[in-house]
Amino acid sequence: MRAALNKCSPGKILGAYGYSCMLCATYLIENIDRLKSELATEKQTTADAEKWIGLIKQYAEPTELNAEMLNTLIEKIVVHKAVKDSDGTEPKKLKYFTDS
Repeated sequence: MRAALNKCSPGKILGAYGYSCMLCATYLIENIDRLKSELATEKQTTADAEKWIGLIKQYAEPTELNAEMLNTLIEKIVVHKAVKDSDGTEPKKLKYFTDS
Protein backbone atom coordinates (compact mmCIF):
# COMPACT_ATOMS: atom_id res chain seq x y z
CA MET A 1 0.00 0.00 0.00
CA ARG A 2 2.77 2.43 0.91
CA ALA A 3 4.46 2.03 -2.46
CA ALA A 4 1.22 2.90 -4.24
CA LEU A 5 0.59 5.85 -1.96
CA ASN A 6 4.15 7.20 -2.19
CA LYS A 7 3.72 7.70 -5.94
CA CYS A 8 0.99 10.29 -5.33
CA SER A 9 1.53 13.66 -3.78
CA PRO A 10 -0.39 14.29 -0.56
CA GLY A 11 -3.42 16.59 -0.78
CA LYS A 12 -4.28 19.41 1.57
CA ILE A 13 -6.01 17.08 4.03
CA LEU A 14 -3.50 14.52 5.24
CA GLY A 15 -4.15 11.17 6.85
CA ALA A 16 -2.22 9.72 9.77
CA TYR A 17 0.81 8.91 7.61
CA GLY A 18 0.78 12.10 5.58
CA TYR A 19 -1.16 10.69 2.63
CA SER A 20 -4.18 12.26 1.04
CA CYS A 21 -7.32 10.97 2.75
CA MET A 22 -9.00 10.78 -0.65
CA LEU A 23 -6.15 8.64 -1.96
CA CYS A 24 -6.37 6.35 1.08
CA ALA A 25 -10.15 6.04 0.67
CA THR A 26 -9.85 5.23 -3.05
CA TYR A 27 -7.18 2.62 -2.38
CA LEU A 28 -9.26 1.02 0.37
CA ILE A 29 -12.47 0.98 -1.69
CA GLU A 30 -10.67 -0.67 -4.61
CA ASN A 31 -9.20 -3.31 -2.33
CA ILE A 32 -12.51 -3.93 -0.56
CA ASP A 33 -14.20 -4.52 -3.93
CA ARG A 34 -11.40 -6.86 -5.04
CA LEU A 35 -11.48 -8.78 -1.77
CA LYS A 36 -15.29 -9.10 -1.90
CA SER A 37 -15.00 -10.57 -5.39
CA GLU A 38 -12.28 -13.01 -4.29
CA LEU A 39 -14.38 -14.03 -1.27
CA ALA A 40 -17.43 -14.67 -3.47
CA THR A 41 -15.31 -16.84 -5.77
CA GLU A 42 -13.94 -18.81 -2.83
CA LYS A 43 -17.45 -19.32 -1.40
CA GLN A 44 -18.67 -20.64 -4.75
CA THR A 45 -15.66 -22.95 -5.03
CA THR A 46 -16.34 -24.25 -1.53
CA ALA A 47 -20.03 -24.82 -2.31
CA ASP A 48 -19.12 -26.67 -5.52
CA ALA A 49 -16.60 -28.84 -3.67
CA GLU A 50 -19.12 -29.67 -0.93
CA LYS A 51 -21.70 -30.62 -3.56
CA TRP A 52 -19.17 -32.86 -5.34
CA ILE A 53 -18.13 -34.51 -2.05
CA GLY A 54 -21.80 -35.24 -1.30
CA LEU A 55 -22.26 -36.88 -4.70
CA ILE A 56 -19.10 -38.94 -4.34
CA LYS A 57 -20.21 -40.12 -0.89
CA GLN A 58 -23.58 -41.10 -2.37
CA TYR A 59 -21.90 -43.23 -5.06
CA ALA A 60 -18.79 -44.27 -3.10
CA GLU A 61 -19.45 -48.01 -3.22
CA PRO A 62 -21.48 -48.76 -6.33
CA THR A 63 -22.65 -52.28 -6.98
CA GLU A 64 -23.36 -51.49 -10.62
CA LEU A 65 -22.83 -48.70 -13.12
CA ASN A 66 -26.23 -47.31 -14.06
CA ALA A 67 -27.67 -44.39 -16.03
CA GLU A 68 -28.62 -42.41 -12.91
CA MET A 69 -25.05 -42.52 -11.59
CA LEU A 70 -23.53 -41.56 -14.93
CA ASN A 71 -26.01 -38.72 -15.49
CA THR A 72 -25.37 -37.37 -12.01
CA LEU A 73 -21.58 -37.54 -12.03
CA ILE A 74 -20.65 -37.03 -15.69
CA GLU A 75 -21.57 -33.94 -17.71
CA LYS A 76 -20.28 -35.26 -21.04
CA ILE A 77 -17.99 -37.87 -22.57
CA VAL A 78 -15.92 -37.14 -25.66
CA VAL A 79 -14.84 -40.11 -27.79
CA HIS A 80 -11.89 -39.36 -30.05
CA LYS A 81 -11.31 -40.98 -33.42
CA ALA A 82 -9.51 -44.31 -33.17
CA VAL A 83 -5.94 -44.40 -34.43
CA LYS A 84 -4.48 -47.73 -35.49
CA ASP A 85 -1.50 -48.80 -33.34
CA SER A 86 1.51 -50.67 -34.69
CA ASP A 87 0.00 -53.94 -33.43
CA GLY A 88 -3.18 -53.39 -35.46
CA THR A 89 -5.49 -52.45 -32.57
CA GLU A 90 -7.56 -49.29 -32.73
CA PRO A 91 -7.97 -47.96 -29.18
CA LYS A 92 -10.17 -44.91 -28.73
CA LYS A 93 -9.24 -42.09 -26.41
CA LEU A 94 -12.03 -40.99 -24.03
CA LYS A 95 -12.32 -37.76 -22.07
CA TYR A 96 -15.02 -37.17 -19.52
CA PHE A 97 -16.14 -33.91 -17.97
CA THR A 98 -17.84 -33.47 -14.62
CA ASP A 99 -20.27 -30.75 -13.56
CA SER A 100 -18.06 -29.65 -10.69
